[in-house]
Formats: sequence, C-alpha cells, structure tokens
Amino acid sequence: MSNKEPWLAVNLSSLFPGIGQIYSGKKLKGYFLIFFYIALYIIGLWQILSPPGNVFICLGYTC
Repeated sequence: MSNKEPWLAVNLSSLFPGIGQIYSGKKLKGYFLIFFYIALYIIGLWQILSPPGNVFICLGYTC
C-alpha cells in the first residue's frame, strides 16, 4: 500500500478536476472527469463564439 496524502489529492483537484482522482489511484474516474470537464468547457466556448449561441446556456456549461 502506498503512502498517499489525501490533502494533496484535494489540492490537485482544485487545480484541475480529475487530477486528484488519478493521484489516488482511480485513473479511469480521473480521466473521465478530465474529459467531461474539457468537453463542457469546449461546448461553452462554442456557445459564446457561434452566431446562434446563447450566453446564458454557456454559463451553465462553464460554471
């Protein structure tokens, strides 16, 4: 059993969602969270930059 610090996992997750999960050994869950976070961020940016986009919907994706 490795000696992992739980407070470090929390701090890593505050930098970028999913990194704390990867640190704690749950790699699949961590990669899923990273993918989900990036996908929602891209959808939010698309909503801002596209002509028919809606800023209020974008706030729901990025917040």
